[in-house]
Amino acid sequence: SDNDVDPFDDEMEKSLAIQELRLAAEKGDALAQLQMGTKSYLGGGGMEVNVAEAVRWFELAASQGLAQAQFNAGVCHSTGEGLPKRDAAKSEEYFRLAAEQNYPSAKEAYTEVLQELESIE
Repeated sequence: SDNDVDPFDDEMEKSLAIQELRLAAEKGDALAQLQMGTKSYLGGGGMEVNVAEAVRWFELAASQGLAQAQFNAGVCHSTGEGLPKRDAAKSEEYFRLAAEQNYPSAKEAYTEVLQELESIE
């Protein structure tokens, strides 16, 4: 019958994988934090879209020096996605950190935000 639970059910496997990933992220694994952030941002694979949660994970991974997470956090702060408001100064900081690690397109993003901040002053 269709009601039997398949132990190799795809959905179950996905939710187990997410649980394991979340545990690793909560223990401070920067790559797991980045992955949790990406999954929360995009949704799918057993995850709901939750941009506020994504920002939280990106910032945790960013504080551990992960360039991609720094860049992602910068993007969120520059658009204000998942945050109470946009924060150009904070996005500038994240883009600068990512740019210092030569993360692709971080330098351009940094320059853009910098020009914006200078035009406000």
